[in-house]
Amino acid sequence: MLLCTKCNVDKDESDFSTNNNAPQRGFKNHWCRACLHDHYVVNKDRHKESCRANAIKRRYGLSVDQYDAMIAKGCEVCGERTKRIVVDHCHERDVVRGPLCDGCNIAIGGSKDSPATLRALADYVERHAAT
Repeated sequence: MLLCTKCNVDKDESDFSTNNNAPQRGFKNHWCRACLHDHYVVNKDRHKESCRANAIKRRYGLSVDQYDAMIAKGCEVCGERTKRIVVDHCHERDVVRGPLCDGCNIAIGGSKDSPATLRALADYVERHAAT
């Protein structure tokens, strides 16, 4: 029997889930499954916001407000605002460059971030547009 520190009821060990983040293997949570579930249901929206904020901070080093403001600007290349907008970043220097639509992001990625390749592509399109 284990005591749930949330509801203060002695319960069978099977009523507790294993805490995979604990330093010891097989360590049980302090709260029973029912209390954990109730806590999650009540705090679901706050939990989602916290997870989103943590992911944005970890991936881009931005706050949620900075991220949302950047996405709201639309694509820095073509000005698109209605398609999916992503935060473009340099993989080599690990820095955020700006918001791009999927199409522009794919074009830059396909060129392997090479300005020479992108200029050659622009020249190619212009040459063939005249015919």
